[in-house]
Amino acid sequence: FRRVLFRSSINIKHLNLDEVTYKGEKTLSYKDMPNIFGDDKFDFIVVDAPFGSPRYSRSQIIDIAKYHLNDQFCIIIDDYNRPGEIETGSELIGLFKELNIQVEVTEYLGAKKHLLVCSENLIFLTTM
Repeated sequence: FRRVLFRSSINIKHLNLDEVTYKGEKTLSYKDMPNIFGDDKFDFIVVDAPFGSPRYSRSQIIDIAKYHLNDQFCIIIDDYNRPGEIETGSELIGLFKELNIQVEVTEYLGAKKHLLVCSENLIFLTTM
C-alpha cells in the first residue's frame, strides 16, 4: 500500500449570468469570463453551464480555449445532443483548425451526448 498525497489549489468564484452576443445570436455566459482567469492555463475543462441557449450555447469555451489551455488538454461539453451545444462544439473544433492545433474528437452517448476534444497526445481518452 502506497499513500499518494495530492496538492490541490481550489479557487471558487461566483459569477453572475450575463447575456452576450456571439455571431449575432444572443446566448448566456458568465460576466467577465474568461477575463477572470488572468494568465492561468488549464488542462481539463468540463463545460456544463450556464443553462443551454438555442444558439451557440456555452460559447464562452471558445475564448477560454483560445487563451487558457495548456499544450496538453481535454475539454468535455455536456448536453451535446442540443443544437446550441453542437454549434459551439463546431466553433471549438474550427478554432483549433484555425490555430493549427491538432485535436482528437469523439462523442459519448448515454442518457445524453457529450463531446470530448483533446490534444493529440491524449488520444487514449477517445477510446473510453
